[in-house]
Amino acid sequence: MAGFFNTLGRLSDKSGGSIPTFLSTHPDPADRYRKVGQLASQWQQKVPESGFDVNRNSYLRMIDGLTYGEDPRQGYVESGMFYHPELKFQYPIPSGWRVNNMPSQVQMAPEDGKALMLLTLASGQNASQAADAMLQQLGMLSDVHAAPLICLARKIIWPTW
Repeated sequence: MAGFFNTLGRLSDKSGGSIPTFLSTHPDPADRYRKVGQLASQWQQKVPESGFDVNRNSYLRMIDGLTYGEDPRQGYVESGMFYHPELKFQYPIPSGWRVNNMPSQVQMAPEDGKALMLLTLASGQNASQAADAMLQQLGMLSDVHAAPLICLARKIIWPTW
């Protein structure tokens, strides 16, 4: 951290933008560097150095296999297909489309942004009621004549795998 304040000081000096400390909205970087150095020295004297073992290997063993980033169990794209292993479905992704996978829905759109495909869950007694409920939730009309660009799949096709 002290090195960071030293770098700030050098950058400030190089740009010629330094002003007197009493006019500044932040402490002078050189003063901060000295202060951090003093505080670090004080704490090094108070706390025994043996308490700072890194234990790199035991830490790496502890996190081995830990999933980080996107969880593939929640869906992933591979070779032009979207797979959702836990819900057991898959579908092809059109060439040139991007996928945004979220916990509540999957969105797909071409790079030019001229279309959108949304896959989400909705409740209802049948697929038609679920589609109407989803459109209401999204604030869209369910009348096909009033909104000709909205197309809903009202048929459920279960995967064979």
